[in-house]
Amino acid sequence: MTDLSHLESVVEAVWEQRAEVSAATHGEVRDAVETALALLDSGQARVASRGADGVWTTHQWMKKAVLLSFRLNDNQIMRAGAPSVMPLSVDHPVAVGPFWDKVPNKFGDWTASDYQSAGFRSVPGAIV
Repeated sequence: MTDLSHLESVVEAVWEQRAEVSAATHGEVRDAVETALALLDSGQARVASRGADGVWTTHQWMKKAVLLSFRLNDNQIMRAGAPSVMPLSVDHPVAVGPFWDKVPNKFGDWTASDYQSAGFRSVPGAIV
């Protein structure tokens, strides 16, 4: 398991100097933010958790890691679905977009096997 206290200390320290964080930032800062996002994505960590007493605790450093990720990544052109091909057919659906964003579509390169392993549906219009 990743040392969450170290990740938290890195994220909290860089948060105070976030104006200096950019797409050119690498090393420990980028590694800590990307690790935090991977932990969130895998369900190993949460931005908020419910304690045994039923009280919810917000893990502010995780929120900060998400916000820092926007500073670490430049916008880029993104598309969802297959590229447009004429004539349209079931085999060649219309691509949606383009979009100008920093966060790639989670399902952009998923296969049927990925969906089966994940154990959930993704219906038309879902953007994750």
